[in-house]
Amino acid sequence: MDGIALVDAENNTIGGPDADDRNVISGNDGNGISISGSGAKLNKVFGNRIGTDAGDVEDLGNGEAGVSISGGANDNSIGLAGALVAGGPLCENQCNVIANNAGDGVEITGSDSIGNSVLSNSMFGNGGTGIDLGADGPTVNDDGDSDAGPNNLQNFPVISSAVINAFGNLVVRYEVDSSSELREELFKADDDGQEGEKFLGDDTYTSDKKAFNLGNAALLHVVEGEKIVATATDADGNTSEFFVVEVGSDETGRPVVPALVIIVKDAGDSDDASSVVACDNGGADCTLRAAIKLANLTAGADTIRFEIAGFGE
Repeated sequence: MDGIALVDAENNTIGGPDADDRNVISGNDGNGISISGSGAKLNKVFGNRIGTDAGDVEDLGNGEAGVSISGGANDNSIGLAGALVAGGPLCENQCNVIANNAGDGVEITGSDSIGNSVLSNSMFGNGGTGIDLGADGPTVNDDGDSDAGPNNLQNFPVISSAVINAFGNLVVRYEVDSSSELREELFKADDDGQEGEKFLGDDTYTSDKKAFNLGNAALLHVVEGEKIVATATDADGNTSEFFVVEVGSDETGRPVVPALVIIVKDAGDSDDASSVVACDNGGADCTLRAAIKLANLTAGADTIRFEIAGFGE
C-alpha cells in the first residue's frame, strides 16, 4: 500500500514551507506518494521527508519509489524552485528529502504524464535512480529532444567538464540538446554517485555550450574526485533525469586540464584581484593585463578574446 495516493485529484498540497506542515512518509510497502490519472494535476509536494525520519537520519525507506507519477498525471510539482541554498543545509523549507526507498527516488511513467517538475530536492540512497522517466533505468538523450514519453523525455544537460580553477571556484561547462529555455540544477551526488543530494546552484540555459561558475568549491564542500549531477527543466515543467560527471574530469571520466576562454571587456590596464576575478567570471572589468595574469595561473592552452564596447565599430 502507498503512503499517500492521489487518484485523478487536482490542486492538492502535500507538505508546506514550515516544519509543522511537513509529513514523514516512510516505511510503506508501496510508494511513498502516488499521483496517478489524467485528472491528477497541479498538485504540489514539498517540505516532506520521504523514506527517512524527521531528522534525515533513519533509514525508513518505502518498498517502491519515493514518489510515483503515472497514468497521464500532469503539471505536478515535486519540490519548488529556489527552495535550497547552494552549499547550505541539506534540506530546509520547501524541498523534499527523498531517500532510502527500494525503487527510484521519483518515477514518472506513461506517455501522457508530462509537465511534472522535480526541483530543489535532496535525494540519496534510493535503490533505483534519482529520477527515472519510464521506470526503465537511465534514458539516453535523443537528437533535438523531439521524442515523446514521460515528461517528454526531456534531455539532460551534458557536462563536458567540471573543474576547480586557479581561484578555487567550481566551473562546469555544459550544453543541452533541447530547443527551449531551461532551468539547470546542479547537485553534489550522493554516495552511490547517481542522485542529487546537496544543492550546488542553478542556471538558465538558452543555447550553445556554456560555462557556469558555481563559486568557491570549499564553501560548496566539493573536492576533486567527487561526483556532481545535473538536471534540466523546460518552461512547461518537464524535468530530465540526472547526468553524472566527476569533478576534475570530462563526461568520459578522463582527467581534464581547465582551459579557459577569457573575454577582455575593459580597455584599462589593471591587474588587481577584482579585475582578475572579473575575467574568471566573464565580468565587465576584465582587462588584457588581468586576462594574461589569469591565463598564466592556469595550466593548458587558454584563449583570450576581445569584446570592448566602442572599439572596432
